[in-house]
Amino acid sequence: MVSPAKQLQKSSSSANEQAEGLMKDHRVKGPGPRLLLLFRKASSHTGAPWDKEDLLDVLHWMRQLLAVVAGCVWGVLPLTGLYAFLGFLALCLLLPYLWYQSQRIDEEEFGGHQALAGEGLAPALASFVLVWIIAYTFSHYHQW
Repeated sequence: MVSPAKQLQKSSSSANEQAEGLMKDHRVKGPGPRLLLLFRKASSHTGAPWDKEDLLDVLHWMRQLLAVVAGCVWGVLPLTGLYAFLGFLALCLLLPYLWYQSQRIDEEEFGGHQALAGEGLAPALASFVLVWIIAYTFSHYHQW
């Protein structure tokens, strides 16, 4: 005979497993690298629901990619000064916002606009400045 405590533990563990299954139902699954699958889902406009962790990962890596590309462009052009930095900051806030609005994502479901706007912003700014300096240095200083 099974004790009532063990029955309660079994029922609560099966309830937890079912809840985890429901929560993970919207996670990106499939063969291949997870980041590639996330970007494939992000580029499609199927209206599929997003898991919070997946959405935050996409926003983080979207900003990182944007930082590297913009850093190269800003360095080669040569854009310098505060206005160039503020231009990147505006771009880094605006493009992901436009993307998740086009995906019809409810911001409140994921912690509000500030949570989504801040996801990956600081690392993206650091990456941008690093790539910007390197690209500018290699493009405009030929005196080695």
